[in-house]
Formats: sequence, C-alpha cells, structure tokens
Amino acid sequence: MRIHSTRTVAIVACAALLLGAFVAAPAEAKKKKKKKKAPVAAVCAPYAPGEKGGDQPVTVVTDASTAEAPAEVTISTAPGLGFSSEQGEGNPDEGATSHTYANVQVDSANPSAGLFVSIEFTPVFDYDLWLRDSNGTALAYSAGSSPPTPLTDGTGNGGHSDVGSENIDGYLTADCAGFTVDLANAGGPGGDVTVKFWLGAPGA
Repeated sequence: MRIHSTRTVAIVACAALLLGAFVAAPAEAKKKKKKKKAPVAAVCAPYAPGEKGGDQPVTVVTDASTAEAPAEVTISTAPGLGFSSEQGEGNPDEGATSHTYANVQVDSANPSAGLFVSIEFTPVFDYDLWLRDSNGTALAYSAGSSPPTPLTDGTGNGGHSDVGSENIDGYLTADCAGFTVDLANAGGPGGDVTVKFWLGAPGA
C-alpha cells in the first residue's frame, strides 16, 4: 500500500508540474510580446505669412478637400482697374489695380500633393490670381480674361482662365508648405470673391 501511495503521489505531482508549465508558458509569452505603438502623425508648424497677407487667417487644406468638396473662403475685394504684375502689389502694377490676400497651408498624409486654387467672380469682371510664397515671390498664376480668348486664356504659368474664374492647376507642393494667394482686381467694382482650395494629382 505504501508503494502504491507513493507512486500515486508522484504521478499527481508530475501532472501538477506539467499543468503549471502549460499555464505559465502563455502567460510568459504575453509578458514578452510588446505592444506596438501606433505611429504618431506629423504635425505641421503653422504657416507664417509675410508682409502681404500677414493679417489674414490661414486656411488648412487636407486630403479631404477635393474638387467636388473643396475648402472655401470668401474674400472681400476693393475696386480695381489696371494690370497686375509678377512682382506684386506696388509700382510694377499699371493703373489702379487693387490686391486682396488669402493664406493657405497644405496638410496631407502624403509627402507631396498638387494644390489647386480657384477664384470665382461675376464673369464681366477681371481678376488675376497669383500663388506666392511668404516672401511674395510668384510661383504660379492665372491672369487671363473672362471670357478667355486664345491669347488671354491664362495658360502656361501653372493655371488657366475660364468664364468667371481664374485657376491654379495642381501646383506641386510638399506637405506642410504654406502660400499666400494674391487676388488682383484688374477690372471691377470689388465685392465678395469665393476662393476654393483642394488637393489632387500635381499638374493635373
């Protein structure tokens, strides 16, 4: 009886050790398995406009802004009559052209994107659209006529003219880049102008 009891105790002890090993192994595995941290999205430093447009808010454009659902801002413009210039507001302008500014910053999930800008106005008036950096340097523009003609369709400089609109067509920009939009009133009484921003394929 003693030998039988001793064997029984030994068998039970071995079973308990095996069971403990099976239970402990998954627990140790859970401890060793480190949780992966979710990647932290890069945050853009706010765009700091230069002298022109420095007192205007910045519209942030994300991938959610498309041609069908653009970001929009309404700008109040002054009367103007004349010609705008690549150099910007000041002596290079001819006549009594007026300028109004709007700022935009790109915040895309991609390292680069095409920035589209469109201004809409009453077709009989004449506005010019300039995309500038914070120093005022012209990067792209559309300065044709409305309605456009073969000689004044605004193409060749990153944009095009249409009936009642001037357009920047997918200016290639890095994520987080900021710009100042220069709306030059070259022929009209002024008033509200709608500015639309969206992202898409560069140069489309």
